[in-house]
Amino acid sequence: MIHIESTKDVNASPDAVWAFISDPSTWSQWMTIYDQFVEEPPAALSQGTTMVARVKAFGMSNNVEMTIDSIDAPNTLKLNVAGGAGAAGTADFVFEVQPTADGSTITMSFEVKGVASRGPMGKTVEAVAIDQTNQTLAQLVDIVLA
Repeated sequence: MIHIESTKDVNASPDAVWAFISDPSTWSQWMTIYDQFVEEPPAALSQGTTMVARVKAFGMSNNVEMTIDSIDAPNTLKLNVAGGAGAAGTADFVFEVQPTADGSTITMSFEVKGVASRGPMGKTVEAVAIDQTNQTLAQLVDIVLA
């Protein structure tokens, strides 16, 4: 299993940050692996909500099923991603937003399980995941502040 966590501070309220995290229509603007929805996502997210999306990683696109494991507005979104054909594992994303004196702290955790997390493949997946997690958080902060 691979576990990566990254944190960023932003001079914006938790509600302002949450507006982007909880709105799938904005994900293409800040979530680096996200490409597009294959099926229209629901207007509101809730526990158990399932969406089919196309993601891109390692230069390849793949349809995945994204399921909301839990949601606690405006603090936590836990999302499970199960790959389509040829996928070598599953991933869990957790977005946490905590209020601070100057705005919010955003923490993104990314966990990969299965064949993709072991051996030489696991080391490559881990390096890419660290980069993608940091880029995703940076882009989220940029869009929140725009």
